[in-house]
Amino acid sequence: MTRTTIFALLACASALAANAADEPGFKAIFNGKDLTGWDGRPGFWSVKDGHIRGETTGSNPAPGNTFLIWRDGTLKNFELKLRYRIHAGDNNSGVQYRSRETGKWVVAGYQAEVENKLGKTGFLYHESGRGWLTDVGDFMEISPDGKLDVVGVVANPKAIYAAPYHTDNDWNEYHFICRGNHVVHHLNGFQTVELVDHHVNKADAKSTQQRCMEGVLALQIHGGSPMTIDYKDIRLKTLAENFGEAKRLFNGVDLTGFKGGDGKWSVAPLAEGFESPRQTKPSAPLNALKCAGGGASPLALSTPPTGSYILRCQRRVFGDQKTGGDTTIKPVLGWQTWEVEVTDGKVTTLQVNGTPTEEKLRMVGGAPALPSDEVAEYRNLVMIPLNASR
Repeated sequence: MTRTTIFALLACASALAANAADEPGFKAIFNGKDLTGWDGRPGFWSVKDGHIRGETTGSNPAPGNTFLIWRDGTLKNFELKLRYRIHAGDNNSGVQYRSRETGKWVVAGYQAEVENKLGKTGFLYHESGRGWLTDVGDFMEISPDGKLDVVGVVANPKAIYAAPYHTDNDWNEYHFICRGNHVVHHLNGFQTVELVDHHVNKADAKSTQQRCMEGVLALQIHGGSPMTIDYKDIRLKTLAENFGEAKRLFNGVDLTGFKGGDGKWSVAPLAEGFESPRQTKPSAPLNALKCAGGGASPLALSTPPTGSYILRCQRRVFGDQKTGGDTTIKPVLGWQTWEVEVTDGKVTTLQVNGTPTEEKLRMVGGAPALPSDEVAEYRNLVMIPLNASR
């Protein structure tokens, strides 16, 4: 073993240790040295300089889409972080999660796109299933019978393209959060998609034409033209909670389901996000909740949720147009991501852009209320039940 190789392995081990120390609950599932714990078609996958490499050439083409599958577990409720680098070319790759094996090194399920193309990398596809799902910048809800509906905007496409949220031919970091039927992608800190998936195929419980709730993790080599894709720093955090059915709390039309506000709350059109070249068009105008400030009372849910749950939304104070920054989840045009956890009627944690804060929200009638001290907008309100019975 050469001195260069030894130094490379030591550097890799140091990086893995640093990740574990900086990210409580995460575990490295690629050792940086070999493909122990992973399984793929021979001749296409290797480990090079501490990262997984998938590669096809003109003389060694892939026989269709083929996958490197992680064999040491399955994914249900989890957070996953990894870095990828896709080399120049006209092909693409993807990260499969909650997927089902349908053949030798072939899977079907949720896929996060990997490509050197703004507007595509970061979107959500259903491999060998329902096809194209959620575009970059969109919040989608899929009904129990499978109807796709864009119900909100998670990021203005033009703003994140300009950031940029992805760098061609270089390392980029994905972060996935799956809790029950609620799915979120972040790419280099920018949220790219959000999905609430209610679709269940009642006629065939084994059908791939429905939501994915548990399955394997896999990395894709796409059939077609020659390609090279690299992956590294793959870290998994398993979430023990039994999450119930996530649901939207704001219908996008009026204040049904809310109380309070002293008449200073209204429904306002979103002034952004409509330039996205969507595969699926919104079925109704996209709106936000707006508070006029000036001493209005907080807006609370008319019927408080029971048990424990997470309340998630995006909030923007009037006039804030910030994009980027050093937070875990980067704001886009001022929209901050809020997550509130409520246990037995009490707020236990509040995170803003992925960072815990000591600030507490008021409880009104047993539910957390939306602050009203400033002129602000709220969108993408979702409740995710915790420790639900099934």
